[in-house]
Amino acid sequence: MGALRSVVSFRRIATSIAPFLLCMLPYAPATSASDNSAHKIAVIVHRDMRNERLNQTALANIYRRKLSVDSHGQTFVPVNLPVSTTLREAFASAMFQQSPQEMEAYWNEQYYQGISPPYVLDSTLSMLRFVAVTPGAIGYVLDCQVTNDVAVALVLPIDTEHAAITETCD
Repeated sequence: MGALRSVVSFRRIATSIAPFLLCMLPYAPATSASDNSAHKIAVIVHRDMRNERLNQTALANIYRRKLSVDSHGQTFVPVNLPVSTTLREAFASAMFQQSPQEMEAYWNEQYYQGISPPYVLDSTLSMLRFVAVTPGAIGYVLDCQVTNDVAVALVLPIDTEHAAITETCD
C-alpha cells in the first residue's frame, strides 16, 4: 500500500510541475554554434569528386601518398592544417590512429624516398577555398563548416580524447 501511495504522490507532483517545466523550456541553455563537442570531422573533396567512392582506407592511403590518382586519372591533392591545430590532431587520430607528431616521423622517412607530405594550409577557411577551386583536392573541416562549394567524402567522429576542438562553427 505504501508503494501505491508513493506512485500516486509522484504522479500528482509530476502533473503539477509539468506546466512550469514547459514554461521554462525557452530559457533552457541551448547548444551554441560554437559548441563543437557534438560535431564531427567532414573530409571534403572538390565538387567534381563527389561521385568518387572514397572510404577511410582509401583516404588514409591518399594522405600517406600511397594512392595518387582517382579512377578518372585526376591527381589527388591532399591538404592538412598546421600540426599545432586541434582539428589536425583529431583528424590524425580518427584517420590514422596516430598523432600529428607520429605522422611527422612517417613523413621524415618518406621524404628521403622522394615523397613529399601533403600541403599545409593556415586555416579551415583556406582549406575550404582551396578544395573548392582545386580539382582533386581533399581536406577536412568540422561538419558545421561545410559549404556548398565542396562535397563531403567521409564523416569521422571526434574521439573524446580530442573533443576540445578550438576551431569554431561561426
